[in-house]
Amino acid sequence: MSQVSQTPSAARGAALETLLAGHFTRHGYAVESNLVVEGRSGNAHELDVVARRSDALTDYVTVVEAKSWNNRVGKEVVAKLAYVLADVGMHKGIIAAPGGLTSGAITAAEALGIEVWDGAELERRLGATALADAADGRGESRQPATLTVTGDHHRISQARATNVLKRMARGRFGMGGDSLVWQAALWLPVRAIAFRVADAGVQGRRHGSGTNRTRVVEVYYDGFSGLPLQCLDPCEVRLDVPGRAALAPLMSAADITRPVGKAMAALARVSTAAAVERHQGTLLGSGLPAEAELITVEHDELWHAPMQVGVLSRGDEQRAVVIDGRTGAAVSEYSHALTANFGAFRDRLS
Repeated sequence: MSQVSQTPSAARGAALETLLAGHFTRHGYAVESNLVVEGRSGNAHELDVVARRSDALTDYVTVVEAKSWNNRVGKEVVAKLAYVLADVGMHKGIIAAPGGLTSGAITAAEALGIEVWDGAELERRLGATALADAADGRGESRQPATLTVTGDHHRISQARATNVLKRMARGRFGMGGDSLVWQAALWLPVRAIAFRVADAGVQGRRHGSGTNRTRVVEVYYDGFSGLPLQCLDPCEVRLDVPGRAALAPLMSAADITRPVGKAMAALARVSTAAAVERHQGTLLGSGLPAEAELITVEHDELWHAPMQVGVLSRGDEQRAVVIDGRTGAAVSEYSHALTANFGAFRDRLS
């Protein structure tokens, strides 16, 4: 028999809102909580969690209604959220209800296009420990004990990782002069973005008349500088990892795709060789083909790739070095990204 929580409903609701806000923030959304918005009707609506994600073309808004009740949520809550979405002009609604919904509410949600996150779905997305803390009225700390991420397991031993990092400190000919002063097994953020690319036809290039064909190009970017990662295997395992070891990204998907959209728009206008070369260079720097007729974003995911990270020191200077936690291979792009954003990297570890 299920137990009824004795924690006051307001405390449980606030803790769940905090947990949900953190979840969307880690996935690259700009988040506001308890936002009051006036609708077209003139009525004011308080929205528990509002998560925004933008790309070069659109601004997409999700509203989450957190209902940490002892009883199941009824269809009137679903109907109200659908009305609010229409009144304020926002795109997607989610009801987060650890205690579940009535059958009538589930039917109404399907009919009205409202997404439902019940207890099982919330546990899958947020982790069992964090969800249990929210049920007791304990909000998410800055560094939760565990996080549920999409990633993979570390496969190389700590000893092997230490040896590789020390070799990197010594340099190619043993003359590096750096010292390994810190090391940790982490899960670093990776933006996996799938682009739909329309290639130019055989007879026509950018302004030609050839027949286009499309293909999907998936590029993996580091989450600190947005650099394409050249040799990274997919990270598609759902697992719980220590909260301190899974770092939040600095770069949103929109931060990475916006320059691509601007470059494509510019290439449709410019004609000088220098301008074309400059904007094609942006595409190449983003890991995309320079001669594409059209590039659009299909979808994106946030992964956390297992990486062994070391800090090398020489005098007053420090730099980060990164190796793949599955293969032991150096990941130079991520080494550069963490070194360039060393302050933010340290902040996320603290």
